[in-house]
Formats: sequence, structure tokens, C-alpha cells
Amino acid sequence: RARYEGALRLANLTTLWDNMAATAPPRTLQNVLERQIGKYLRSSNLSKLDDLKVLNITPGAEVTFHFFGGKRDGNKIREALNNLMKRGRLGNITLVPTYLAFKQEPTLLLQSVKVNHERLIVKEGDEFILSCAAQGSPYMTFRWYKDGAFVNKNKSLRNMWTQLLPMGSDDQYTALLGIERASHLDEGVYTCQVVDWDVQQCKSLRLEVLIRPEVEVIPKSITVERGENVSIKCMSPNDQRHEKFGYNWTKNKVLLRMAPGVEVWEDLHPAGSILKIYNAQKSAAYSCMVHGRVANEVKSVYVEVVNRSTVPMCHEERMFGIQWPETAPNLDAVQDCPVHYLGTVKRRCNLRNTYFTQWDLPDFSSCISEAVESIRNNFRTLVLGYQNTSSNATLKACHEYLVQHMLLYPGEGEAVLNILHDVLLFMTHTGENEELLASAQTFYQIINILLERNYSVINTGKVILLQDLVKTEALLWGSLLTANTNYAHVNLSSLSLHIAQLENALYKLHLNTSSWFSNQLDVNIEGPSSDAFGNGTCSIAVIVYRNLTEFLPVRYVAKL
Repeated sequence: RARYEGALRLANLTTLWDNMAATAPPRTLQNVLERQIGKYLRSSNLSKLDDLKVLNITPGAEVTFHFFGGKRDGNKIREALNNLMKRGRLGNITLVPTYLAFKQEPTLLLQSVKVNHERLIVKEGDEFILSCAAQGSPYMTFRWYKDGAFVNKNKSLRNMWTQLLPMGSDDQYTALLGIERASHLDEGVYTCQVVDWDVQQCKSLRLEVLIRPEVEVIPKSITVERGENVSIKCMSPNDQRHEKFGYNWTKNKVLLRMAPGVEVWEDLHPAGSILKIYNAQKSAAYSCMVHGRVANEVKSVYVEVVNRSTVPMCHEERMFGIQWPETAPNLDAVQDCPVHYLGTVKRRCNLRNTYFTQWDLPDFSSCISEAVESIRNNFRTLVLGYQNTSSNATLKACHEYLVQHMLLYPGEGEAVLNILHDVLLFMTHTGENEELLASAQTFYQIINILLERNYSVINTGKVILLQDLVKTEALLWGSLLTANTNYAHVNLSSLSLHIAQLENALYKLHLNTSSWFSNQLDVNIEGPSSDAFGNGTCSIAVIVYRNLTEFLPVRYVAKL
């Protein structure tokens, strides 16, 4: 099967238009031409003739048509069209006998999808280029997908590019997809979809990404009595996935030499290493270094050696489902996060006076639930250029998670704040104004839930980030208001927001939030100067928090 395209010129176009309009019922010139050309070609003893269609009729009376026929019928079709020109007529339609164009093209055949790396494995951080080769017409289109999601380089915040190479000597067109630096999220199934005249073909390949070692030490914090023995395991969950890692140890950042009876290590089967410390006498920081082809990764654990008879300790206890080991003062106890969470949780043991220690509130800010991690990774793939979600859908998923989880661990909300920051940055860089407007209410509902939950945010830097996000989103929202809708209002249980767009106008706002605080708030802007507005508009956002002080550090005032 092959595609044939021909072009001829009519000698009496104006007369034909008039005759078509006068018929009852009216007929189109395109239909008449398709019927006449098809009738003529079928009389030429062709093996096949399908989907004949007039593609274009120009004001200059040039008619372009195409059809699909047998691959070996090319000479017959050329001879038939030459004879048609000699006749000078197609039914009752007069043709210009000196004008004829004809070409034969192969029908769509997707030949291959390849990547410029052996064994379909690329190292994290390296460039990779996918190529898709196909035979067909110049009208065919190429589209790339990853794991079923459309690859959209225009939404990517990294260097991703596509290119269509001209037809080569092998009568193939080649489409390229290039990514400058591979991420672990680039691993998956890539599909090239080619469409040519409503015919579609697809081919796929699975690409794997060789990532840096993931290092875990067990236990993650250690306090021991002088003279006790200690064992520290070092593991890498992705060891032997594509390669076998190497392991060694350092002590206080110096390569640890094997000392039988003092400090020795040995390999674990099937992977990992164990360090054994005998008769511990001094505190030290031990680090496990794991060597891979992509990078070397280090994880450290501090071994605190104490004399319990002279040093007060934070005693072992259970809180938030975590067993906290006995820990020396002014140190962090570090444990694995709860089930269905990733990361580590820490808790500080503070020395209040010479004889008294006290545990701080545990800090779960480095823990992220598997559900939130899935939301975050889905959004990260969007940032990488894979259109499997949207900014609005990401925010809705975060809101749904918070609604379903009424109780949060201390600091757990900070992972959600980080997602809000990334989503807002993405919408700003890609100019997703409609998405920003559509998601604004959801954005502030998430902030409101975090403000409602005690200790959802516990680190001062993240409290500052929360305020910056509220302000930035409000001003962006205000910049998108129009003359018809120049005001927006959000009134939630812990947050009140008033946004307006001013254009050489007065602005007055009276807030009566007696249930939040005793004072009233009035905002007045009168006679704005030209310096403030120029020739444009100005956005104003008034933000009122009900309980922000509960998230701020405790401050003490003493009168001396």
C-alpha cells in the first residue's frame, strides 16, 4: 500500500462554481471532483483505490487530491493521469492539459524507537536522547509519551528539547526527544506515537535510570556507657539493582583503619557492611560511605560515650508510636518514621540544669507520608515535562489528604508547605494564570487547615515560608483581577484575606473580627500618587491571621 498525491488545474473554475450553486440540491465542487476522479481511476485497472479525497482547491483553480493504492500501481497511475491530461476533460470539467503534478509516498511504517545508551540504562545526571524513526508522508506527526503521560517540553522547568530531522537516504523521518540531565523520575516506558493521514502507530521502550546509592545506617543515633560494645549496620536498598556498591567507614572524617579488638567491619550478605566497636571509650562520629558509578553517598551516626553515674540522661520512653532510646543531653535521638511514612524523625534531649534533662517535642518535619510522597512525585514529573497531573489537581490532592487526616504529627505539615511552594513557583514560571485562579481557594483552604492543626508547622523557617506563600499567592491573584471583578475575599476559620485591584481609586476596608481580637482594623488609601501607580494598576492584599502567634517561637520578657 502506498499514498499517491496528484495536482491538476481546472480551466473553467468560475463557471463550475456557478453551476454547482444552481443545482438542486446544491452540490459542492469537492464532491463532484472526488466522484469524477475516482470513477476515472477505477477504470484504469488498479489493484486498489481507497480513501480518495480532494485536499485543496486554490483560487488559481489548482486541485490537489490524494488516495491510497497498491504499492506496485505507481506506473499505472502515472500513465492514467498523463492520459487524462491528453484528453483535457474530466467528465464535463475542462482541464489545463499542461499542468500535472504527481508523487508517490510510502504509507506509515514506524520502524524503531531507540535511546543513545547501551542496555537501555542511563546514569542519573547524564544526557539521553530518544529517537523514533518512521516512513510516511511529510504530513505525519510525532508525539512522545512517558508511562502514558504526554511529554510537554513547554511545561518543563529543565532543558528538554524535541527535533524532527529531515527525511534521510533511507526514506525515513526521525523525531528526537532529548533530556539534558536524567532524573530518577525519568525511569519508565517511553512511547513514540506517529499519526499519518488518520493512521496511528506506536512503539515503546523501557528506560532505566542508574541512581546514586540510598544509604541507611542502623541505629541512627547511639548513646552508650563507657566500655560497652556497639554495632552499626550500613545498608543500601538499591544495592545490586544494576551494580554492586562498595562500602568503607570513616571516624571523625578520617578513613577508619581496621583494629582487631577495637574497631572492625565486615561485609554483609547479600549487601551492606557492619562496623563493630569494642570497649567504646570516646565519643566519635562514624560515617559509612557507599560507592557507586553515579556518585558516592555518606550517612553518619554520632556515638556518644557517657558515664551515666555523672551525666543526667533523657530516659527511654514511647511517644507518638516511636520508641525513643536513652539519650545524652544536648543530642538528638533519631529514629525511623512511623509505618507508611518515609524518612527520619528526631527528638532533642535538653539539659535544663546540672541535674535535670527534658525531652523536646519530636520533630516529624523530615517524615513524609507515602500518600504525600506520591503527590509530590506526581507533581515533580509534571515539572520534568510529563503531563500526568496539573497544579490544580496537585493542590486538590493535598487538600483531600489533610481533610482525611485530622491529626498530624508535629511538623508533618511542612512537607505540604514545600509542595505549595513548588506548585506556586511552577505556575509563576509557566504563566498558568487560569490554573492559579482556579486553585486559589484550594490553596488557602490548605493553609487554613495547617493553621488549625496544632504543631503542624514547628520550624521557624517554615512559618516564615507559610506567610510568604500567603502573601505571594494573594498578590498574584490580585494582579489577575479585572475591571469587572476587581475584588476577591477569603474568609476561613484561621485566615481572612481581602484582595483588591486599584486603579487611581480610593480604597477603604473595615474589618470587624471581634471573635479574633478586641481591636478593629481599618485600611484607607486616599489619593494614590502617580509614582505608585504609573499608567497601570496596583494590587493590595490585607491578610489577617487568627492564631499565627501559636506557631512563633516562645519569647520571654524579663524586667530587670
